[in-house]
Amino acid sequence: MDFLFASSFQRPFKSALQTSISKTGQIDSEGNKLTTNAEASGRYHSDWLNFIYPRLFLARNLLRDDGVIFVSIDDHEVHHLRMIMDVVFGEENFVADICAVTNRGGRDYGGIARTHEYVLVYQKTENAKLNEITKEENYKFPFYDSFSGFEARELRNRNIRFNVDNRPNLFYPFYLDPNSLDENGFYHISLEKDRKYCVEVLPKISQGVQTVWRWGKEKTKLNLNTNLVGKLIKNGEFQIVEKYRKATKML
Repeated sequence: MDFLFASSFQRPFKSALQTSISKTGQIDSEGNKLTTNAEASGRYHSDWLNFIYPRLFLARNLLRDDGVIFVSIDDHEVHHLRMIMDVVFGEENFVADICAVTNRGGRDYGGIARTHEYVLVYQKTENAKLNEITKEENYKFPFYDSFSGFEARELRNRNIRFNVDNRPNLFYPFYLDPNSLDENGFYHISLEKDRKYCVEVLPKISQGVQTVWRWGKEKTKLNLNTNLVGKLIKNGEFQIVEKYRKATKML
């Protein structure tokens, strides 16, 4: 069954290869080869593609809609594997190309001491979700409120490529109540200015660029003073911070 399945996909790759060889002047008009040993060269990958394609296709069919596949490979065929996985899983389902250190000392042949291989990660559909891993075993949050522990993360987007010129919807003022200091050292904030909320807080200018927030107004409204608060920093200015409550981190 595997052989029949593989053979049914053999022709497209050989056809594409033949077209490529013709266009690059490796055969004449009658199909005779003008270069030597094309099958053994780096341009000839028909056999490898015919080997891997049906196996990836079968793997995709076996995955649930929320499934994710990890494929480990070295640098000889990683670029071809990426192309074939784009075909099987779709470019839009590419998740990551992980560089995995497999030999810290490096291989002692080939001119370069290669220390790593690659792991290509694809999801079957947009319903897939990668679980995060827990932080250090004895990790403790620096702050706690009535909901849970949390870290304080600046709401400002530090990447200046996202700025007021291309993300104007993420640039708006907060207003802070300077008399609302809580037990964790944070302040209540609002999107409306009044006598109580009287200190304006904007994302700062960085490297001459007006930065913006990471959240839009609608999400901000839902999180005011539960997951978004104000903080006084060392230079005497205020910033807006997110109460980050996750005790996990990305892979």
